[in-house]
Amino acid sequence: MTAQTIKTKIGVISDLHYTHPSLIVEKGAALENYLSNDRKLLVESEAILKEAVANLLEENVNIVLIPGDLTKDGEKVSHRGVAHLLKPLREKGIKILVIPGNHDINNPEAVRFHGDSTQQVETISDEEFAEIYTDYGYGNTISRDKHSLSYVSEPVDGLRILCLDACKYDQNTFVSLGDSHDECITGGALKPETEEWLRTEMQVARILGKQVLGMIHHNVIEHFAYQSVFATPYLVDDFTKVQQYFMEYGLNIIFTGHFHSSDIARVSNPYGQSLHEIETGSIVTYPCPYRIIDINGENMAIKTKYIEHIDYPLPEGMDFQTYAAQQIERGFNEMLRGFIHEYYPTFHAYVPRWARSFVTIPHAEELTDIVMSHLSPSALNMLLAHYRGNENLLD
Repeated sequence: MTAQTIKTKIGVISDLHYTHPSLIVEKGAALENYLSNDRKLLVESEAILKEAVANLLEENVNIVLIPGDLTKDGEKVSHRGVAHLLKPLREKGIKILVIPGNHDINNPEAVRFHGDSTQQVETISDEEFAEIYTDYGYGNTISRDKHSLSYVSEPVDGLRILCLDACKYDQNTFVSLGDSHDECITGGALKPETEEWLRTEMQVARILGKQVLGMIHHNVIEHFAYQSVFATPYLVDDFTKVQQYFMEYGLNIIFTGHFHSSDIARVSNPYGQSLHEIETGSIVTYPCPYRIIDINGENMAIKTKYIEHIDYPLPEGMDFQTYAAQQIERGFNEMLRGFIHEYYPTFHAYVPRWARSFVTIPHAEELTDIVMSHLSPSALNMLLAHYRGNENLLD
């Protein structure tokens, strides 16, 4: 089958952050503190995932892509829950392909919430990830990278999908294992050995005349100015180099997640080759989107849809989209405060050298107060617009 004759329908859901109900033993200060600094609807994640699955079934998709962060923080019980909740899609003959996100493997932040405290729970290894998701990509590969969880699948004759793992879970640290601190690395990088494997697979696909799509958790193209400065962990390391060899070997479209926003970005090279990155927001972060991709030969139509209803008790008279937006609003000030403190050390570098004798950046706390007082409402609207995508369509 040639690219001209391929006709298929793909659903994309990303950043499920599924939190198994058993992890919330008792609601209390520990859970409230976590949610106040976060943007995710964790308590509602099971109801949201069930609704997403139902919507994809109604869409009659042939393939479902899930570009990472399947769980809140790599809890084994949550991974097994995801595999179970996706089963109705598989039973309908839909090909489901998953890859890990930065939260999914070897994560020291895998905990259960019990009132005012948390207790660590079992996380998983990369081998266990492939085992749990045997029926979701890893059990039926054209090729499998020996140095990561990357693989190639051909879910439809003539269409190969490069499912790429750039996560740094092997660098995560655990106090319980003797490290100085618990840390789950947010950033991502393609290992040199994985890059070599990938180049070979792209060459083979081109020689065989296959149509090729890619999927990776981290962004490979900047989606807003200075993303590589202010949101470095959301881009794969050496992203400009990665872009170039993707284009060189004929990869033109790649699906991503990670940032919890929906956007499409494009880069090109002097040889007329281009790369489009289709970033899909998280189903557990407002506006809880998913994508429907219709492929007809060399044409692709992309629709963005949203979770509109869930089987979960909401405040009386409130629709789900309003409820999801309010979660962002509730936690926004703490998110903004954390952002300023995290990136404060880099701010001085952006004051022009000639101005440094008379331009002084306030201390972090003072700067935070200024931003909160004068810019917080505008910044919130900007964040909501970024999550929604299609910023140019806003009033």
